Amino acid sequence: MKKRILVLLIAVMLAASAGAGAEYNGYQLTVGDPYGDLGIYPLDGRNAVIGVRNYREDCPPWNAVWYRDGQAVAVLEGTECMDRADGRLRIPRPAAWDGERLAVCWYDPDEDRKPYLAQWEEPGLTGISPAPDGWYGVFGCGRITVYRGDSGWRLLAGGTETVLPQLDPGQEQILSCVQAAPEVFLLKMRSEESGTCAVCLDRGEVRYRTPLPAVESIQDRLFLPDRNGGFFLLDGYLPGDYTPVSLMHYRADGQQDRRISIAGKRLVTGILAGSVDPCSGLCTLYGSAVAHSRKVYTVFAMTLDDDLNVAALDVRKIDPAYGDYCPQIYTAPDGTAWVLIRETAGNYGLLPVLIPFSKLKKSKSTYGLSVR
Repeated sequence: MKKRILVLLIAVMLAASAGAGAEYNGYQLTVGDPYGDLGIYPLDGRNAVIGVRNYREDCPPWNAVWYRDGQAVAVLEGTECMDRADGRLRIPRPAAWDGERLAVCWYDPDEDRKPYLAQWEEPGLTGISPAPDGWYGVFGCGRITVYRGDSGWRLLAGGTETVLPQLDPGQEQILSCVQAAPEVFLLKMRSEESGTCAVCLDRGEVRYRTPLPAVESIQDRLFLPDRNGGFFLLDGYLPGDYTPVSLMHYRADGQQDRRISIAGKRLVTGILAGSVDPCSGLCTLYGSAVAHSRKVYTVFAMTLDDDLNVAALDVRKIDPAYGDYCPQIYTAPDGTAWVLIRETAGNYGLLPVLIPFSKLKKSKSTYGLSVR
């Protein structure tokens, strides 16, 4: 009798193991070493590009993979040595996307980081050529391009050019550039002399230029515009405990006016990404809320109104089999949120997943998530 119970228990365990992560079968990362160093570039609700720096000896040094609806439709491989600090520069990343055609860019460390551009079609790259003189870079998966024109530095978005203010690439570096409204842009800029600042460009005119906190890794901080020309900035590092995550809000004149906190009931909470709805103009913050000891693994979308109150809250579940207490969220230029889920137990029996937020199962509980 005991032997029969043991056999039944093993069968149940094996069935559970085989089914773990099955709901993500259509969105698992299957090319290259998915547990290597990943660069995630969502394009829209169906397409995403992933750059993979491989760590295993039996893999090519790197891959760039174009996924559509979770399936790899095109793959690029490189054989250059990737053990150098600037190795990621070689991997093609999105430079422009119009819903059908994808242009990519990369940099050659052997040529003083010279930039190259090409069209990526399913068979491979075509039209490879050096970037035009004065080409600075792209932001938002190619939605915004910065380059040097005849009369100074310019920004190109949606076919419209905007002159950038006092941009000296030798002295001032653009860390990020996001569009707040038609012809309104927010830039995060840094120079050795004046530190880091936020600049709001409204129809080519500088609405404000405001200093930002002098902290390390501010390049990676959430920088999200609101529809009035202000913005949110993540205040400090994600705490990693039950401490509420804090966001600073700046008004449309560039002055900080509020600091809000977001937390749940005994949850480790993080704000990871955000988007602005092009129709309503409302901001949505995407974050994670987990309690590893209680096997609570969720991500959420919290929409705030103009008074920074919660207008909507959507909580989605992550399969506990992954034990992922630090999922990542990325947003495409159209605002679509994608979630990266990895197994954290250490045995790596489950392939990582990149899946649209909307395709995760809804949680019946909101776990007390609120603005404080």
